[in-house]
Amino acid sequence: MEVASWTDDAITGFLVNEPGSSLGLHAGQTVQIAESTIFDYMHKRSDGVIDGNETERLICSHLN
Repeated sequence: MEVASWTDDAITGFLVNEPGSSLGLHAGQTVQIAESTIFDYMHKRSDGVIDGNETERLICSHLN
């Protein structure tokens, strides 16, 4: 999901890929989720630094 707005606990954005679930969602669709339901995130800053993305780091650490 690419975030368009973030107000208090409500995050609104659009899906950037096809979800693997059968919830009837599709790429490009606007969705709103609660911040409290987020497991991981990735924020890429304009200077290229990435915050979050702990899941990928965990997986990579077990592969090496």
